[in-house]
Amino acid sequence: MRNIGQLVEKYNLYFFYKIFCYSGLEGIWYRALYRKNMKDDILFYSNLANEKRIATIVDKLSDEESKITYMKAIKFKQRRKGIDRPHFTYPAYFIPEIGECLEREVFIDGGGYIGDTYEDFCKWSKGIFGKYVFFEPSIRNCDLFRSQISDERIIIENKGLWKEKRYLYFSGGISQGERVEENVDEGFTEQVEVVSIDQIDECKEATFIKMDIEGAELEALRGAIDTIERNRPRLAICIYHSNEDMLCIPEWCFEHCKDYLFYIRHHHYLPCDTVFYAVPVEKSMLSYKMEK
Repeated sequence: MRNIGQLVEKYNLYFFYKIFCYSGLEGIWYRALYRKNMKDDILFYSNLANEKRIATIVDKLSDEESKITYMKAIKFKQRRKGIDRPHFTYPAYFIPEIGECLEREVFIDGGGYIGDTYEDFCKWSKGIFGKYVFFEPSIRNCDLFRSQISDERIIIENKGLWKEKRYLYFSGGISQGERVEENVDEGFTEQVEVVSIDQIDECKEATFIKMDIEGAELEALRGAIDTIERNRPRLAICIYHSNEDMLCIPEWCFEHCKDYLFYIRHHHYLPCDTVFYAVPVEKSMLSYKMEK
């Protein structure tokens, strides 16, 4: 299990979880844990220029659920109260709105961790796909995933994603939340290679790009611009790693993804795992239903 939310779902603990959520205990815990973050969040989102950016983003989202989820995710960051939590669902990345898996799907897993997304991908694709390209800067995580699979369609790249090929500093380890930085800092002393999607031959035919890379998403999108413009892949991009990501990643996608539908969904009981989806109209669930 990756988090408490999945335990709640698996063991049908909704009744007890609601008591925790709405008794006030959850809000007290959140606010104590994230007091400094809350102040920064409030200042950021109350800025007049950012309020205008948020309004523009909301206007461009493709369904009412996305608009509500986005606004609640922002409020949840600021107040850390259970009552503000967006509706959250599992699994992430394979929501109905993205449509069906293609027979020759080439899935790019940016931030593969230990292969947890691969499990959900296999259920979504029913095992019928072209290629699965796994990017992960931690060699230990790559080795663990490699030990669990035996499929020649899976390509493991022990690298991070960025806008260009270079070396960055990495907070190494086996836990989630590892990330890369451009400069040496406390805990960031291990150098790792990062590459752009546009530079990797195995990504040339990408049809679906997922990114959960701890704040490097925008730089990695910039390094995938040729692939995105050429192939029109579906995108599932995490935006929760910073307040600026909550705004600039949707803005970047609006600019570069023409004739796409845009969705936002939340996939965790905490203020994380908020995902921005960009789906070409020809691949969306809507177009699939119209064809049927």
